[in-house]
Amino acid sequence: MTKAIDMRVRPPYKKMREATILRHVATEGHRRDIEKINHQIPVSIPVSALAGDMDLFMAEMKDADIEIGVMPLRVYSGLPHVFYDQTEILELCNKYPGKFIAVPQIDPIGLPEYAERDFNRMVQHGPCNTIYMEAGQRVSPIPTDIDDERLFPWYEKCQNLDVRIIMQVGSCRNTTVHNRAEMMEHILNTFPKLKICASHGAWPMTLDYLRLALASSNFVISPDWYFGIVPGSRDYQDAANGWLQDSILFGSSYPLCDMKNAVNMYEKFVSPDVLPKIMYENAAKFMGLR
Repeated sequence: MTKAIDMRVRPPYKKMREATILRHVATEGHRRDIEKINHQIPVSIPVSALAGDMDLFMAEMKDADIEIGVMPLRVYSGLPHVFYDQTEILELCNKYPGKFIAVPQIDPIGLPEYAERDFNRMVQHGPCNTIYMEAGQRVSPIPTDIDDERLFPWYEKCQNLDVRIIMQVGSCRNTTVHNRAEMMEHILNTFPKLKICASHGAWPMTLDYLRLALASSNFVISPDWYFGIVPGSRDYQDAANGWLQDSILFGSSYPLCDMKNAVNMYEKFVSPDVLPKIMYENAAKFMGLR
């Protein structure tokens, strides 16, 4: 098994156990979703997520040979919103040294008071070098175009401070109205040194976003579990094995998918000579670990 950096993991730690995504995995609806794709690629609901147990989670992480988990979290979670203090993820990083990277969510339009506070204390005057944004997603208090010019001062600040952005665009339950590829292209052209990772692979806008990764070395894509479960997954696989082998990053989408299942999925579809890049090296470069 190849060592990995997981670009999308949300552990069942303290208040984070109340996050909607962790509650969702126990629902009958998610079980049906898993059953639909299980004939295509083996996936399962993580035992640690169902139990809300960090010890089980750490054992699953070790079993999957995941060395580092990148945690893009939300100030709020779900509808209705559940708010929590994001500094809990710093506590988690300190409890398990070297195993996690904290990525606080910043929502300057929907939650400006949280955005200023958390950027100042966790990034500008704290240990974090990456923020998470999902301006155009349905769970945001005020869904916004990702190239809304009210966000530009934040993009400029991140570019100047060499702060990376993990941005969720697309996914099966979100509209694409606010995060079309031309909007991302507008951002990349305006801030050419800004480092952005498209989480959830920008599905279903797959080919348009893959083209952007070809055009910009500072723009990368982490398809996480969309790498093998949706119509269009083959495009991610072709990109990873070809021209974009330096721009595709592994992610599990835990707790939606068991971490070892996700690793096995990537190992099934990525050629062995390229696999170390996809699983570890590209993420290490993007996150500033080397």
